Order: sequence, then structure tokens, then C-alpha cells
Amino acid sequence: MPQVDSHTHGHPSWADLATTDQNAAKDFYGELFGRTYQDNAMPETKEVYSMAQLDGQYAGGIFNQAPEQTAADNSNA
Repeated sequence: MPQVDSHTHGHPSWADLATTDQNAAKDFYGELFGRTYQDNAMPETKEVYSMAQLDGQYAGGIFNQAPEQTAADNSNA
């Protein structure tokens, strides 16, 4: 994966995955892409946001979806 130091306006810069099974997603993508995860508590929701790391660089995030949400990949520009 190339190192990106800046982003062109309007191009994707971050990807999130909302899922029903955060730990399974972390295992799957960790094995597939060689990612490790830093878990961060979100006190306002009592959930955890897992930031994916690859070669020491942040590469996206995974979190448990809220009950009213459907599973989705989200990209942020």
C-alpha cells in the first residue's frame, strides 16, 4: 500500500466499515491486508472504534453499527 501524505480535494481519504461483528471484521481484514488495530473507546456510545494500521500508518476504521443502521462501507473525502 503506498504511503499518502496529502489528499487531493474530493478524493477519498478515509474508509470506515460499520459492521454487525467488529471482531470478525478485524480478524478478516487483518489477515487479508496485514493490518493491526488500535481500539479506541467511544464513551458517548460505550462502543469501540478500531483504527486500522498498516506499516505504522492509519488506514481506515471499523466500528459496530447502531441497531437502526445497515452494514455499510463509508468513504470520506
